[in-house]
Amino acid sequence: MYEIKAYRCDYCKKYSSAKSVIRKHEPKCFDNPVNRACATCLLLEHGSEKVSERFSIEIPICRAGIKFEFVPSGLFEKKFTLKHNCPEWILDFERFDDPEKFDEPEDMKF
Repeated sequence: MYEIKAYRCDYCKKYSSAKSVIRKHEPKCFDNPVNRACATCLLLEHGSEKVSERFSIEIPICRAGIKFEFVPSGLFEKKFTLKHNCPEWILDFERFDDPEKFDEPEDMKF
């Protein structure tokens, strides 16, 4: 085993040995509240959808009624496309260990 130096996104668990990769990732990260993405929204819930008699898959549900697009990625698997800049977005403070570290843009303040 050996130690490596890596850089981690301030918002999610993605990391890389290249600082430039994380710098490029952070502005579009779904967990970055500035993006008003589903991943940080209070209205996001997780549900399930039965795909056969024996199997169900987890699906995202928006309590504001916004529909998610999906791309089948396997027999019993779907990949859902999360959204950025949602007009219904509400920051879910409980998702963050330290919500004080985020600088809120003026239009995010209550």
